[in-house]
Amino acid sequence: MAQQSLCRYIEIMPTFRWKTLRHDEPDFMLTDERGVMGIPRASFELSPMCPKNYKQVIDECIRNGWLKSVAHMKESEWIWEKLGE
Repeated sequence: MAQQSLCRYIEIMPTFRWKTLRHDEPDFMLTDERGVMGIPRASFELSPMCPKNYKQVIDECIRNGWLKSVAHMKESEWIWEKLGE
């Protein structure tokens, strides 16, 4: 009985298509109305408790391009954002 309920719920759930934005793509940066101020959609945040040697390894990974930030958003939201520009 529970399995039938779950199947009905899954059928009515909307499916989303996702847009992945990589750090080197123009849409990765959010800008103000003037197009002057920019901030990345995604970033890394390290805890102050992170040991220094780990921070150094992470820093090296970022500098060498082994660790990159990406952002995900619903494709419909991305389209509306582009239409609003």
